Amino acid sequence: MIIREAIKEDLKYFDIIRGEKLHKLHLKRLKEQNKNKAKYLIIFLNKQPVGHIFIRYKEDRVHKIIPIFEDLFVRSNYRGKGIATKILEHAEKLVKSKGFKECYLDFEIQEKHLEEFYEHRGYIIIGEPSHSYLTLKDKGNKKIKITFWTMKKRLVKDKEFENLNNVEFVK
Repeated sequence: MIIREAIKEDLKYFDIIRGEKLHKLHLKRLKEQNKNKAKYLIIFLNKQPVGHIFIRYKEDRVHKIIPIFEDLFVRSNYRGKGIATKILEHAEKLVKSKGFKECYLDFEIQEKHLEEFYEHRGYIIIGEPSHSYLTLKDKGNKKIKITFWTMKKRLVKDKEFENLNNVEFVK
C-alpha cells in the first residue's frame, strides 16, 4: 500500500475512489494543503487508487491548533480488507510525529457502523451532537441538516497516570 500527499493531478483518482466528481471539494482541500493548513492523503494498492483521508489543522476555541480527520474514505470494492484501519493508523502517526497528543474526527450520526469502527480503535465521543447545513444547489438551493458526533483519541499516554496500577491504598 502506498500513502502519499495528494496533488492536483490526482483529481481523476479521487473520481475513481468516490465514484463521483467532486472537483470543487478536492481542489479546496488541495489549496488548504498548499497553505499548510491541512494534509490530503491518497492511497494506492497495487497501483489502484483505493482511498483518501483529509487532515485539517484547525484552531479550536482556546486558540490552539488541533488535527481533525475528515472524510476517511475507501473505495467500495476494497472495503472490509483493513485498508481504513491502515489509513487511520498512518494519519495518527503523522500527526503524532508533528507533536500532537490527540486527534479528532466527526462522523454523521446515522452512520452507526462508523461509531463502532472508531470506538474499536480508541476514539471516544465528546460533547453533544453538532449540526451543519448543506445547500444543494442542483436542487433549488434546498438546505439539508446534517447531524454529527465529534470523537477524540489520545495519541500519547499521560506520564502522571502511567503508574496507576501501582497504587497503594492507605487507611
